[in-house]
Amino acid sequence: MFAAWQRFEEHAADLQGLKRGRLRLAAVTTTEYFLPDLLGPFARAHPGIDIELAVENRDAVVARLERGSDELAAMMLPPDHLALHRWPFMANPLVVVAAASHPLALRASHKRLPLTRLLNEPLLVREAGSGTRLALERVLAERAVAWPPRMALGSNEALKHAVRAGLGIAVLSRHTLATNPATEGLAVLPVTGFPIRRMWHLVWRRDRPLSLPARTLLACSGDAGLAVHNADVRVAVHSAVDAGAHNVPGGRAQPRCAFSAAFSAAKRGCQRFFHKSQLRTYSCQATLAATSASSM
Repeated sequence: MFAAWQRFEEHAADLQGLKRGRLRLAAVTTTEYFLPDLLGPFARAHPGIDIELAVENRDAVVARLERGSDELAAMMLPPDHLALHRWPFMANPLVVVAAASHPLALRASHKRLPLTRLLNEPLLVREAGSGTRLALERVLAERAVAWPPRMALGSNEALKHAVRAGLGIAVLSRHTLATNPATEGLAVLPVTGFPIRRMWHLVWRRDRPLSLPARTLLACSGDAGLAVHNADVRVAVHSAVDAGAHNVPGGRAQPRCAFSAAFSAAKRGCQRFFHKSQLRTYSCQATLAATSASSM
């Protein structure tokens, strides 16, 4: 009943174009470091669109997708049991993080550490249901490495505080760290097999048409240079954008892509996460802040 009412609201909003409406999104917790900056220009371009953003861990986002609570979801590891369109839109490197004062961070050599060198260190992880934890567990299983966690914490910030306090080592998304992790009392360790290279995905259910605000967000993101290399995904995106055009007064809506430049600049910044010839890692946080400010 709730899902049917949502569809009625979305259809009614489509009849009014982009002057009024609601955009419902769900996102895993790590996206809070960049997703609001990407949505900000869209919100300013369409002040009549109310944006509801639910930030949960992966298991909770999957449950929301199962219920049909949201139109779009941003996550690293989409579930396999749901029929979803998946749009990979940004790199999400997972790195090994230690306190800046940790002996492994202070060593003179810059040679990569074998993963086995870390196994005597306490492993700190996110709570069960976290996508970052699931990704790490899958990699450890693939490499037949046993590294049981010493402590689980419920947020990225709590995990960073625990690492900085010397309670152990963690694997975190590079998005959660400052441009220079040393300013937070942290260090990214050069470990063989890391970073774990994963992607952020924007996903939506195949059995549910998207509202005009959601279609506009997809269309503008594509205009911003959000590359879609997979032919099936391109068809899905174009179909989602075109879907329901007959319900829009005057035919297909012409999205106002005022936030395309900000999205494109942020994406370029995040593509520079890892320089080929250096161990230095890059963060897109500064780029996102700058592009968000410039779009105001």
